[in-house]
Amino acid sequence: MVIRLAEHLDVPLRERNLLLLSAGFAPAYQERSFEELAAARQAIEQVIQAHKPYPAFAVDRHWNIVLSNAVLPQLYVDVAEEFLRPPVNAVRLMLHPRAMAPRIVNLSEWRAHVITVLRQQIEARADPGVQALLAEILAYPQVEAEAVADAG
Repeated sequence: MVIRLAEHLDVPLRERNLLLLSAGFAPAYQERSFEELAAARQAIEQVIQAHKPYPAFAVDRHWNIVLSNAVLPQLYVDVAEEFLRPPVNAVRLMLHPRAMAPRIVNLSEWRAHVITVLRQQIEARADPGVQALLAEILAYPQVEAEAVADAG
């Protein structure tokens, strides 16, 4: 019954194990690190590489970049070094005023979208890491996008 309810509610496998333990049952799902999932890693790598010449990356549940193609670092021009130290967090990288935020033309719309996504993620799974990330993002000062030169 616990597994059926969890499936119906779309509870992630990690949290299903917690529900099973709380109900007095043994965990049913193994948790592995991304490094241990060679086939999945290879498939994601192929998709990311296929996006060239455009940047592409894959993130974990806390928005840390776990894979990217070689094009992504080209976007890091003028980004403060602290945002490029592993683990590089995609949300911080996009929205912090000393990272890429000043170069995003529709920053206010993009920021609102990212905040909505983070809130939805928290609503689905009350993850303390994502909650802390959202609180951090909400505390960032608002910045204006830099003027983008017309290539015309």
